[in-house]
Amino acid sequence: MQWTANKTQPLIFDGAMGTYLKKISPSSLTIEEYNIEKPATIEEIHRQYIDAGAQAIKSNTFGANPIQYDRDLCRQYLEAGAKIALKFQDQVEVYGSIGPMETTDFKDYLFVAEVLYGAGIRKFLWETFPEAEKLLEIIDAFCKKHPDTAHITSFAVFPSGETRLGVLAQDALAAADKNPHVQAMGLNCISGPYHLVGLLKDLPSFKTPLGLMPNSGYPTMVDGRLEYKENPTYFAETLLRGLQYGLSYLGGCCGTDPSYILELTSHLNQAPKQISKAKKEEKILKKTESNLKKKLKAGKKLLVVEYDPPQEATRDYFKNLALLRKMKVDAVTLADCPIGRPRMDASLTSLILKKDYGLESVVHMTCRDRNINAIKALLLGLSLEEIQDVLLITGDPVPSVDREDVKAVFQFNSARLAAFVKNLNQDLENPFTISGALNINAPNFDSELAKAKKKIESGMELFFTQPIMGKKAIVQLRRAKKELNVPILAGIMPLVSYRNAQYLHNQVSGMQVDQEVLDSFKEDLSREKGEEIGIKWALEFMNEVKEDVAGFYLITPFQRLYVIERLLKEYEQGNEK
Repeated sequence: MQWTANKTQPLIFDGAMGTYLKKISPSSLTIEEYNIEKPATIEEIHRQYIDAGAQAIKSNTFGANPIQYDRDLCRQYLEAGAKIALKFQDQVEVYGSIGPMETTDFKDYLFVAEVLYGAGIRKFLWETFPEAEKLLEIIDAFCKKHPDTAHITSFAVFPSGETRLGVLAQDALAAADKNPHVQAMGLNCISGPYHLVGLLKDLPSFKTPLGLMPNSGYPTMVDGRLEYKENPTYFAETLLRGLQYGLSYLGGCCGTDPSYILELTSHLNQAPKQISKAKKEEKILKKTESNLKKKLKAGKKLLVVEYDPPQEATRDYFKNLALLRKMKVDAVTLADCPIGRPRMDASLTSLILKKDYGLESVVHMTCRDRNINAIKALLLGLSLEEIQDVLLITGDPVPSVDREDVKAVFQFNSARLAAFVKNLNQDLENPFTISGALNINAPNFDSELAKAKKKIESGMELFFTQPIMGKKAIVQLRRAKKELNVPILAGIMPLVSYRNAQYLHNQVSGMQVDQEVLDSFKEDLSREKGEEIGIKWALEFMNEVKEDVAGFYLITPFQRLYVIERLLKEYEQGNEK
């Protein structure tokens, strides 16, 4: 089935169903329940949109799915929604609306599509999706069984151009553009017309017809309810500016109603039939390279030392930095509130190290405490200050006793975050070198390598391993070197006591201490003797893997920088011999 829009004028879709329905018919019913309980209301809304000039309507089935409802009930809502919309199929095009679900099972999506197909729907609008890859696989599977169907894919993006999963609009659209089962594609929801039209100027040219269905604008909270400002004329005037980019369909999402579609069609009828295409400006940025990337390219063996930011607002932490300068480390890595406990912000600490002490940093950044907007804001500031080395990790969960007051974000994982930073790099003069964590102590190392490869696909260029504390870790490190085509920094953490070794082995995720190492630490060891044994093991591990790695990632035990200083001194002396 082919795309049927007029080549000179865009196809006009209807506007919002949910926000308009709740505005004119307040009820405790869910949007989909209206299909059964108040079908005349849904039919009247479709009619109002058609009278306003809509040439295509969407069935009231966006949220009817087996995640929200029992399957039998879901089937009823889908069939009823399709039946109501198909009453108008002789007047307008009818699309079955399918929204995203909180599921990883393709069968849930195929269930919805199959029910709509059985009810007579042949055109489908997959709207408000956060990524293309999985969606396209679903559409491919459905079209294999039903080649007589047409599909529009629509992605929801923030004004900055990313979906809630950090996928760039242009990347989602580029993927859809290559799929033969996608007849048209576009952007909808989250953003108003000004920002969605603004995103068009930076998009590449696509062969697949492109369209927009923005929100009316941005909501405000009034008496506990989200409300949108009435602005149909502004909406229409702004949206029609997108015609210079060759849009093939237009419509509305949240906050719009028939008055918006009426204004849109009225303005469209008054617009010139031939609109000159806008010329897209090509951005040329002079890119810099991060501290670590430059040194790796020069063939240097990297030496980075982790020195956690302080837990209190004190300058005492910085008194020991002279040791780091003396050790001539390539960078200081700064953890982002490890074990979910608050410390001085790693980004602010990195700025102090750079400005006041001339030390370069690798800033750890977790997905735990910030949403995508907060992360982007932080990254923009770091880039401006030429702090360009970041270590992205999913992050430790917040300890359970804190959950009453402290809520983790976890909007995405480290691979998703890497993809977001990689996308962000395209527009930065000072782009980031993206590092990730590699757990060489993982019991299921096949799974760990699969995750690492996914991280590389997402944009990670360098791995920092968990500390080597035994022979198994060394074997797995060497395997990683063979299978991963990126530099690896071997994690080394000198153990300093019996309690330290037992705690890390038994209670810290990602740590695995060999029995031989554990047995070498006795309960009655002095502090000096414990540090001596820990340095001995660390030296042995460093010498064992030095030819296999791009450098070392030294983790300071209990902020005892002098232990790291002694370790490096003995390592260098051993190499000189």
